[in-house]
Amino acid sequence: MTSHDAVQMARRATGIKRIGHGGTLDPAAAGVLPLCVGSATRLSEYLLQHSKEYIAESTFGYETDTLDAVGETIKSQPGFAPAQEEIATILKHFTGEQQQIPPHYSALKKDGKKLYELARAGEMPELEPRCVHIHKLELLHYFSATNDSPARAMLRIKCGSGTYIRSLIRDIAHRLGGCATMTFLVRTQSGACNLADAHTAEAIQENPAICLSPLPKVLS
Repeated sequence: MTSHDAVQMARRATGIKRIGHGGTLDPAAAGVLPLCVGSATRLSEYLLQHSKEYIAESTFGYETDTLDAVGETIKSQPGFAPAQEEIATILKHFTGEQQQIPPHYSALKKDGKKLYELARAGEMPELEPRCVHIHKLELLHYFSATNDSPARAMLRIKCGSGTYIRSLIRDIAHRLGGCATMTFLVRTQSGACNLADAHTAEAIQENPAICLSPLPKVLS
């Protein structure tokens, strides 16, 4: 489900056409997607500026063109397995203000065209780095490599708007001397909206009223 699909689902469920979302969530990701209903759509731009929190999985040893598990492998480094202590040390260098190059497969625009449209057409223009802010970066768990699985790390990230977790995982791996791909992503919080207060698409379709939260809570 894309963010646009989620909006369409909510429109059908509520019968309200004026619905927008407060921050795109990649189709391969899960988690919190704030939806603005009715007159609240005027506040969407403010929700976009709120910080967000994610839990992401970094799988070491390969990199895809999309920087996530749905893409085609463009780099392979079998056996690359940085130690847990190395990862924890490197993460300290990625907190605070950072310069980040976004993924070519993203909805950002260059010369009036979306980057993913250019990428699908075989065009990979040089991209300028953008300033992002990583408020907190934590190693939750490290999975050592086995005969059946490469090394993996679970990270918790709290960041400002405009941050691409796929790019962050790429950059961390490069700093460690190898490559990695984001193989799992869930957004646990977006501004004042958190996973505990979220509702599934199925629950909203059954009872649309449950998804409506008072504006003071959402904007706090």
